Amino acid sequence: RDQCPSREAFSATEQRLLAGADAREAAEWQTRVWCAKEATGKALGLGLSELLPGVEVTCLDLATGRGETRFSAAGGEQRARVQTWREGGHIVALAILE
Repeated sequence: RDQCPSREAFSATEQRLLAGADAREAAEWQTRVWCAKEATGKALGLGLSELLPGVEVTCLDLATGRGETRFSAAGGEQRARVQTWREGGHIVALAILE
């Protein structure tokens, strides 16, 4: 069973980033993008329902797993640096708010 979130969960920018992933690693990179979004949301104290419409991965280096996210809401914009990596059979993401 596919454990990756649906492509509808990704913005056009995120889908363009994911298009650069090797087909064999596409599911891992979808998970990494999703985890980067969730890590940003957790750093901001947001729940999942608040996270989806506002957090976007704006860049992601497929060689290093480093990237940036942006959270946009009526109150303004917040950016974070993110790092994703594989730890055994798990994907881990860390977000540091700027």
